[in-house]
Amino acid sequence: SLPSSEKIFLEIFNERRNVNLLKLPFDDFFDNSTASVDELELFYENNKADFKSELQVVVEYIDFKLEDLYKPVSDQEILSEYEIQTKQFVSEESREISHIFLEINDLQNDEQVLSKLSLINERLVKGELFSDMALEFSQDPSTAEAGGYLGFIQKGGGFPDSFEATVFSMEVGDISSPVKTETGYHIIKLISSEISSLGSLDSLKDEIEEQLMIRKAKLEYINLLEDAGDISFNAIDLTGPADILGMKTTISSPIARSDSSIKPLDDTDDILRNKKVVSAIFSDDVLIDGLNSELLELSETRSVLLRAKDVLQPRQLSLDEVRDEISLIVKTEKTKAKIKEIVKNINSDVSSGISFTKAIKAKDYKLENFVLCRTSVDLDQELLNDIFQKSRLEPDSKVNEFI
Repeated sequence: SLPSSEKIFLEIFNERRNVNLLKLPFDDFFDNSTASVDELELFYENNKADFKSELQVVVEYIDFKLEDLYKPVSDQEILSEYEIQTKQFVSEESREISHIFLEINDLQNDEQVLSKLSLINERLVKGELFSDMALEFSQDPSTAEAGGYLGFIQKGGGFPDSFEATVFSMEVGDISSPVKTETGYHIIKLISSEISSLGSLDSLKDEIEEQLMIRKAKLEYINLLEDAGDISFNAIDLTGPADILGMKTTISSPIARSDSSIKPLDDTDDILRNKKVVSAIFSDDVLIDGLNSELLELSETRSVLLRAKDVLQPRQLSLDEVRDEISLIVKTEKTKAKIKEIVKNINSDVSSGISFTKAIKAKDYKLENFVLCRTSVDLDQELLNDIFQKSRLEPDSKVNEFI
């Protein structure tokens, strides 16, 4: 028999509780809640200090994009690049294979493994599928369930010499004799063979054109960033450096420190919400001393130089500016109060001797019945934990409240 402690554990784990549950959906009550003009004004006056704008900065900046430096490429340049790639291209053969692997270990020696492989081979000769044999016998856990499929391999791909030599000596459709490696024996099936080719000029024209544009733009981009860093370092504004560099400056809308985003940089104009950029905007050098920022390299293809154009100090927000926010707060508080009042009334009825079930029906609410165990998925886990932490009670003797 089980020790008493284990019996207690099993009793607790297997415990079932029959629960009558009244759900009061917050959203339903919230949708029916209202906030009057007087309520909004009163809340605003009582909490005025909470409704002030953040310190904001209007930024002047130069946006450096690699793609802005792309220039057309001539057909002759594309042809010359194709000829270079043709000379440099090395054709490579790839072979698609599956295998069945049996390990040499304490439980089976070479002789026993080879005996098993012989039986497998007999079944293959009789027409059974290689994938079925791999699934049944192969001791390579990473490929057995896929029918022994290893995919495409190339010479020098890291496989044992004996394994690779066998693969590249086979004809498509062949199944090899057992091949020994350090860990065991393999039977290999060659599924297909492919030899890579460069492709025609027409098929590669667009790709080569893009390669050339990017290559040229990168050289210009690197030189541009070096010049930008040097020119802007001691400049009193960004207009002068922009003129020298052949760039233009842009003026942003007001930016607050809370606008910082941890999202990765993309191709939109949200760079001024980039965490690194916002940090630079609110640095002492830019915000207090009025200096140009250092060149901020945001990615391999995007950089920015910036300075503070204007600083907007925090101010008291008007009721009209925060009306929607206050309405949401007031309606949320009223909804919570409404739900608590309902629970209070039900508890009062139960305390006066009315059963929980009757108290609910009297208010036209609907009870849901659940038979629950500790691993039930019918309810939220936090609510389920609360239910099983409560003491076992006589039915309807008291309302247990879970919010």
